[in-house]
Order: sequence, then structure tokens, then C-alpha cells
Amino acid sequence: MKILAIDDHRDNLTALQAVVSDRLPGIKVLTALNGLRGLELARAEDPDVILLDIVMPNMDGFEVCRRLKAEVRLQAIPVLFLTALRSDQESRVKALEVGAEGFLTKPFDETELIAQIRAMTKIKAASQLQRMEKEQLAALVAARTKELQQELAERKQVEKALRGSEARLRDIMFSMGDWVWETNSDLVYTYTSQKGLDFFGPVVEDIIGKTPFDFMPPDEVRRVRAIFAEIAANKAPIKDLENWNIRQNGEPICLLTNGVPILDEAGNLKGYRGVDKDITDRKRMEQERAAMEAHLRQQQKLESLGTLAAGVAHEINNPINGVMNYAQLILDRTEPNCQAQEYAREIIHETERVTTIVRNLLQFARQEKQSHSPARIQDVVEQTLSLIRTVIRRDQITLQVELPPDLPNINCRSQQIQQVLMNLLTNARDTLNAKYPGHDDNKTITLTAQLIAECGLRNAELANSEIRNQKSEIGCAAIRITVADHGTGIPADVQGRVFDPFFTTKSRHEGTGLGLAISHGIVKDHQGKLWFETEPGQGTKFHLDLPIS
Repeated sequence: MKILAIDDHRDNLTALQAVVSDRLPGIKVLTALNGLRGLELARAEDPDVILLDIVMPNMDGFEVCRRLKAEVRLQAIPVLFLTALRSDQESRVKALEVGAEGFLTKPFDETELIAQIRAMTKIKAASQLQRMEKEQLAALVAARTKELQQELAERKQVEKALRGSEARLRDIMFSMGDWVWETNSDLVYTYTSQKGLDFFGPVVEDIIGKTPFDFMPPDEVRRVRAIFAEIAANKAPIKDLENWNIRQNGEPICLLTNGVPILDEAGNLKGYRGVDKDITDRKRMEQERAAMEAHLRQQQKLESLGTLAAGVAHEINNPINGVMNYAQLILDRTEPNCQAQEYAREIIHETERVTTIVRNLLQFARQEKQSHSPARIQDVVEQTLSLIRTVIRRDQITLQVELPPDLPNINCRSQQIQQVLMNLLTNARDTLNAKYPGHDDNKTITLTAQLIAECGLRNAELANSEIRNQKSEIGCAAIRITVADHGTGIPADVQGRVFDPFFTTKSRHEGTGLGLAISHGIVKDHQGKLWFETEPGQGTKFHLDLPIS
């Protein structure tokens, strides 16, 4: 419980605090030395009783009380005037006029003061209860009024429907759908139910006078118009015609249309009556199920290929090592610079190529596991470039590298990430050589790295980093490495197979079709994502997103 005392004499306030604390322990007494401060405390603290002096500078007690009672939230707080004006009957009357609930003269009787305070707390409680009852009553009245209005609107709609023709009722019972409509022979809507307004409203004029084609995208218009033309020519009913439309809010909606022809006495087509059912959710579920089935088939294919690759790799390893050892024996036991040594070196070179393919097969089958450790992306990139920079320069390709110095570490298997980068750089080199056999200013490869975060993410660890306003493809803070070229791009008909094992557009002497498939598996094992952007004939960007440590 709280009491607010407003008096321009600090001694009076001190005396009030002492009396209240002594006679009503546990009650908090708030004080204000002027009217403005008193109003601020009343608004902020919502006291149970206000003790108010009349004679005060700038704003007297009458004005303070008048302002209190003018604010709805403060009206229920009882005001007790405490004044030294003993016989001023006019002041008592004015106090009642401004809304005060009590009037005591100074020096006041402590017992009477305490009794007045207790009585006024009951006044506030009663006032609050009364206000609550009024609010509840008003809410009940409003709710009942809304119910009555809704019932009245529904009754009017029912009465309007009952006045419809018996033919319309029969047709509605025949097709039983969500959106009931009627058209003329030109498929112009002449009637619509309320459900149609939910799709294409909000008013009847948004539908009446228009045709179904006004709500369809262009490709759907051509398809459905041809179907309707055949149906109308045969005066046939419309049966389970699925068609995509654009709702009033811009969202796509798939409708299942059923209808019957309206014929005049001579058998001429006058129009159609029918219903449309919203099957958007069902169509989306079918699409999601088809996508999941395709994904499952792809996973099963990868698993089968992985098992096959692992088996083939292990079967090849032993004999290829034997061939390599015998070639080394020939090299060791023949005369230097003889033709046999040249053949032995070629055998060793070819067996090393086979060994590399075997190692890639094992990696594809995920039989080789290494531990992750923190690594600087700058080091990983530099170690990769040290292996391929000379080859790129020999092909007259300009290599542009942009690596910020303050990138955070990633937790990875460094050799595997190098393998991914080597594959991306080699592919970029090959496509540039295919497009530009000789020197060209556009014969460039750009390798960049940047720190990105999930859209909106700004945690303490990233607060001081330069995060571009991009969305991470893996849902968390990540390093994005991009390898971009101005090569031939990826044709549209093969873009969906880029990461398929053994798929390649190169000749059998140039590639095995495992590079991107293995890279994709490596990145996935690192909880990252490998993806690309391409424009056929213009170039390709491969993006490698790896979560930071």
C-alpha cells in the first residue's frame, strides 16, 4: 500500500511520514514538494491515497486535484485535502467540486487522519471493482453485439442462398466444393460465393465480370484455355481440372475445378456452374514427396557407387603395387639410359596415376578418416597454390587472390580441403583453356575468401569482424571461398549432374568424373556446402562454405 503526500513545507511532510509510519506500519509514504512533482509520482506509482495541501506556489491543491481527476487512470485515487484554512467554507465546497473525497484542517487529529486514510483505501478498492465490472460488462456487450451482427449477416446470406434457383442448388449438391461460381457462355463470372472473395476478393466486383484466365499466369492461361475450348465445344462437364492461379495477396493457389454446362431449351450452351476446391497444400505435399523420393534414390545410388568404389579400390591396390615394384626392379637392375629403363619409368608413372585414382575411389567411399584440427584458411590456400601456380602461369592464366588477413580459423582436414581447392582450380583452368587456347585478357581465375554469417546474426565473437550482408548456405557463421572464372560456363542440361560420380564432360583421357563428387563428399563431411553459380558461355563461380571453428 502506498500514500502520496503533496505539501510545499518539508516539515509537514516529515510529520505526515512519522504519523503514518507509526500508526500504519508497512505503508510506503511518497512525498512531493510541489504539484507538478506530485502529478509525476501519481502517474508513476499509482498510490492508494493522495494527501494534498491547498496553498502551494505555482500550482495550488485545487488545480492538482482537478488534473488528477481529469486523467482516466488516476480518477479512482481518493484525494484528502489537508489545510490550515479552518473556517473557509468556500474552500470545502471547492474541494468537493474538483473531486476530492475528504477535507481535514491542520493541525489534524492523528486518529481521524488514520481513519480517513483507511476509509479512502476502501473507496479506491470499490472504485476499481466498479470500473472492472463496467469494463467486463462493456466487453460482454461488445462480444454479444458482434455475435448478433455475425448471426444477422449469416442469416441474410442464408436467405439469399435460399432464394436461388433450384437448378443452382442441384448443381451445388452435384459438385460439392469450396468456391461456388457461375459463368456465362464466354466464361465470364456472373455469380460467386464468399469463398471466391477469399481467393481473389475482397469485393464481388473483383470477380464478377472477369474470367478464370484473369487470375492465371500466362503459361497456365494457354494450357487451360485450350482445355476449356474443347470442353465447351462438346458441351461437356468440367471434371477434376487442376489449374494454378494467383491469389489477391500474390501467393499461388492450385484449384480443382468441377462444373456442369448450363443449356437453354434449344440445347445451346449458356454458361457453366461449378465449384473450385483449394488443393494447394496437397500439391505441395506431392511435390515435396517427389523431391524426397528423388533425393533418396540419389543417396542410394551414391551409397551403391561408394560400396562398389571401395571394393574396386581395395582389389586394385595389391596388384598395382606389385606392378610398381617389378618396374622398380627393372629400373634398378638395368643399365642406365637403356630403353628398358625408359619403359620402367613409364610403367611407374602410369601406376602412380592408377594409385591416385584408387586413392580417390577410397576417399569417395569414405574409407579414409583423418582427424580435424584448426587451420588458417590462408595457409590452406597458399599450400594449394604452391602446387598449381606454375601450371596456371604456363597456360597464360592470370590468378587473382584476395584473402583478408583477419579471417578466423576453420576446423578441418587440411589436405582434404586442399584437394577440393585443387579440383576447383583445375576445372577453372580447363574451362579457360577450352575457351581461350592462347593469351586473353579475360583468361583469369579469381580466388576470394570472406567471412559471412546467417542472415541477422551478430554475436559477440563476430561483432568486430567485417561480415558482409550475405546469408550463409549452412545456417551458421562460415568462411566462403569462391573460385570464379570467365570460361564456358556449365550448360543447363548438365547442371543437375555436376556432382554425380563418374559424370564428366571431358574426354576419358582428361578426367574420371570423380573430382567434384569427391569434393562434394569432403565438404559435406566438414558440415559445409559446395555450390555454384553459372551462366553458360560467360563463366562459373564455385562457392565453398565451411563453418568457422
